[in-house]
Amino acid sequence: MLSVVGGTLVLGRRFQLLCQSDIGTLPIVYNLFGPNKLFETRKVSKPGEQAIFNCSAIYKRSDANDFLCHAKNSQRRAAQRNTGQLLASTKIIGGLDAGTMTMHSNKSMRTSSNVRLLCRACVTTSVEHAAWHEGRL
Repeated sequence: MLSVVGGTLVLGRRFQLLCQSDIGTLPIVYNLFGPNKLFETRKVSKPGEQAIFNCSAIYKRSDANDFLCHAKNSQRRAAQRNTGQLLASTKIIGGLDAGTMTMHSNKSMRTSSNVRLLCRACVTTSVEHAAWHEGRL
């Protein structure tokens, strides 16, 4: 099974992947393949040990489909493969690093005057949650 540690992947930020198998005996060798020909290996030899891979940021939701995990514990058998599961089991959030806020007012700013604020962000995914905070600056 291939999953994101913490369950959420934020586009544009580094993340960790957990590769694990529910069957087989130790030791198990895990190979992770990813975008741009990423290839890393982890060997799990002790009970409770996990194969966790540190991954560079991805910027498109579709890049999550490019990760593939192979698990192998025998020279005689083919590796068990896990692919395509990452998108189904992971919450993917688009980064909001490039946001802007613009103030619109028909008159000069004074105490107790009404102001309209327009917030914009360039994102690759739809916005699931927006919050408004009212208070003093």
